[in-house]
Amino acid sequence: MKKIFTSALILSTILVLSCSKTKTLANRLEGTWNIDKRETVNGAQQKSDANIGTFEFKSDGTGTMTIKTVYNNYTNTSVNTFYWSNTASTLTLIMGNSIKYFQVLANESKKQVWEESFTNTNSSSSGGTPTTTTNSEKYTLSKK
Repeated sequence: MKKIFTSALILSTILVLSCSKTKTLANRLEGTWNIDKRETVNGAQQKSDANIGTFEFKSDGTGTMTIKTVYNNYTNTSVNTFYWSNTASTLTLIMGNSIKYFQVLANESKKQVWEESFTNTNSSSSGGTPTTTTNSEKYTLSKK
């Protein structure tokens, strides 16, 4: 009987702590976050951008991502709305027909780091061997 009670107590503690971490991430996300750095890897190509926009998370599970890009002295601002959800260690953003699954690498009250990695396989138009590339996107954010 003592073993059953101890096992139940340990399981309850794990469940409470897991739910607590999930709520902590959700609570910390609410508000506006500056995108301090976005690092992208597309196969062999790597790119890093600084201070390119913001994420705004609302308590109702919606949000807005604003990205500013500059090309040849022309600035383009894109605004995308999204739905979001999280676990203790992941963040899911649904933007239109796109779903992004981020691993949360840092979850602090004033700093967040997320990374998404995925693999693309492209078939050859000439019927040759398909090519596979590994891609990733990593965001470092600070609370505004």
